[in-house]
Amino acid sequence: MSNDALLKEIRERYDYLIQCWREIREEARRDMKFVSGDPWDPKERRARESVGRACLSLDELSQYLNQATNNVRIAKRSIKVTPEGNGSNDDTAELTANLIRGIEYKSKAQSAYSYAFQCSLERSYGYVRVGKRYESEHSFNQEVTIRRIPNPDSVLIDWDCKEADCSDMRYAFIIDTMTRKVFLNKWPDATVRDFSGDIIEAAPGWIEDDRVNVAEYWKVETKKRKLVKLSTGEDVFLDAIPGKPKLVKDATAQALQWPNGNLEEILAVREVDDPSVIQYVTNGVEILETNPWDGKYIPIGVMFGKEMYVDDGVGTKRQLVSLVRLARDPVMLYNYVRTSQFELVGQTPRTPYIGYEGQFEGHEGEWEMVNRVPIPYLQARALTDATGGQVLPLPQRQTYEPAIQALEMLSESTKRAIQNALGMHSSNSVKADVAGKSGKAMQEQVRQSDASNFHFVDNFDRMLTHIGRIVEDLIPSVYDSIRDVGVVRDDETQASVHLNEPSMDKATGQLANHQIGDGDHGITISTGPAYDSERERASEFVDNMVQNIQNLPIPPAQMAQIISILVKMKNLGPLGDKLAQIIDPTQSDDAAQQLPKAMQALQHNQQQLQMLDAYSKQLEAKLSEVQRTLDSKMMDNQTKERIAALQAETQLMIANTKLVSVETIEGLKADLARNEMHIRTMIEGMKMDHAADTQAADQAHQIGMADMQAQQAQEQPTNA
Repeated sequence: MSNDALLKEIRERYDYLIQCWREIREEARRDMKFVSGDPWDPKERRARESVGRACLSLDELSQYLNQATNNVRIAKRSIKVTPEGNGSNDDTAELTANLIRGIEYKSKAQSAYSYAFQCSLERSYGYVRVGKRYESEHSFNQEVTIRRIPNPDSVLIDWDCKEADCSDMRYAFIIDTMTRKVFLNKWPDATVRDFSGDIIEAAPGWIEDDRVNVAEYWKVETKKRKLVKLSTGEDVFLDAIPGKPKLVKDATAQALQWPNGNLEEILAVREVDDPSVIQYVTNGVEILETNPWDGKYIPIGVMFGKEMYVDDGVGTKRQLVSLVRLARDPVMLYNYVRTSQFELVGQTPRTPYIGYEGQFEGHEGEWEMVNRVPIPYLQARALTDATGGQVLPLPQRQTYEPAIQALEMLSESTKRAIQNALGMHSSNSVKADVAGKSGKAMQEQVRQSDASNFHFVDNFDRMLTHIGRIVEDLIPSVYDSIRDVGVVRDDETQASVHLNEPSMDKATGQLANHQIGDGDHGITISTGPAYDSERERASEFVDNMVQNIQNLPIPPAQMAQIISILVKMKNLGPLGDKLAQIIDPTQSDDAAQQLPKAMQALQHNQQQLQMLDAYSKQLEAKLSEVQRTLDSKMMDNQTKERIAALQAETQLMIANTKLVSVETIEGLKADLARNEMHIRTMIEGMKMDHAADTQAADQAHQIGMADMQAQQAQEQPTNA
């Protein structure tokens, strides 16, 4: 596609999305006015303020928004990875999951997730983006990042996508508005530098005055490719097979024909649309950058609020509803009521007594103090010069009782309307009901409050699942080099792993092969932190065991071991481990635990040997495949030399690796023997110490009994 055709497509799609999203963005703008504490219509605010009337804006929304957002922050989600074939297994799934957690940790992804969730509550849509960056200024290695999008209105998503998480979007825009000076500094080689009237007219909405809109235009492009199933069961694209075989077909079967005439049977063929993603950076009049993307998904996570399709009389339209949308009218009514209360209180008379002119003469001091000091009696003149001989009535106290109570009842009613619209209970109302409700009832009230808005949480989980797919899809192409990367395990411990070649694990001292492959993995979400949840369940189990341990048929010899294990399960730290060791010395990490660890390490090394055998077989299969390509006379002498070098290097690596593993196993066996001897010595020493302690205790007991008998013998004559 030429640049002119591409730019036309970009401008047309941009205008289309602006029109499609206009109503949703307008409703979101009104939502944000309420959330930010300015619910009054601008015209009404100006009209009231022009005559000196109040416009109170009292916050009744943030407590509910904070409650919903903080529930998600507390119950963090964990991305789980499962193997789904095509070369994947439990080890590759665990490595991928650990890598994703490491990416989240380094990117501070939880803040991006919670912000997108907050935006969906406040305005009905929020976004998270996945990107790449270099590890440092001194490296060519790249890493995956997960970042927030601060302004959701800077994103335009394909309006015609059908999936709830928008994973089927075909195109999207991310807009960045900047001054012309910043634009020219960032793209000094841009062809269009003078944004004249003709340029502005050619791209309306892109260039205005001193501002330029620069857009990332993400587009999914597809290419027709033939997918074949080989006789080995492997599924590959025809154009990706080394040696460039041709697809031939007779009356009964299909096969691959190599340049040398050899045939290989294939089981099935089908044509597929192979997707690829490209990022174009443009200002609407020029393509500034063209960046092919490694993955097959547009790297934007989408978080929508409640999605509905409503017929407004001219056709069914999509609507996205925020948490606060239906609460806007009750909030506005609440502000009207509180403003009316404010005005009524302001209209209360400041002069409570009224009388005729001159009636207070001679007694002004008493009347001035009547509202502050108890006065036994008050006097007023019965006659004044103005009234002549007519006796005047006594001064009257003016009573004025504003309808505060009625308005207060109305305000409480509007609060209930707000809660009904939000589907949530105020934290203050729960506290107020403590005296009349049990703990179970309060928990049920909170649970119902959370469940009433679980559709937002469900959409949040969908977004995280798709982000997991995006990241998992990027990992094989981004982390394809030999290097060390940081990972986070499911128990939230951090580690560094060596990727893409066998190496000795520093933590375990065992041979490990963290190989990034192209296997298929499934992505699921679990509420977490998963390790904290497991730890809480373990702690509850320990508490129940401690309460009922006396009723369990446990032999006394094993009681100390069980109590020691229960103490460790409470995760009390170093002091807890020391207490567990005191209760049962056989649980010591210094000696007794080395035996099972050594046995486990020995078994692990045997597994590593099996893994190396499988790995060597894979290498031999690859060498056979290369040799077959060589036999087809498609490779030159230089390639033959490289194959020979690869064969020698592979055989040497396999031999060295097996030698290291055998030496490691022999060393572990020696360590095992030493540990057994150390344990026997420790047990014999404990027996001797116990015997000595028992003998000393018996001697002390006998001496004490002799002293007691002598003392009784001395006291007996005295008592007689």
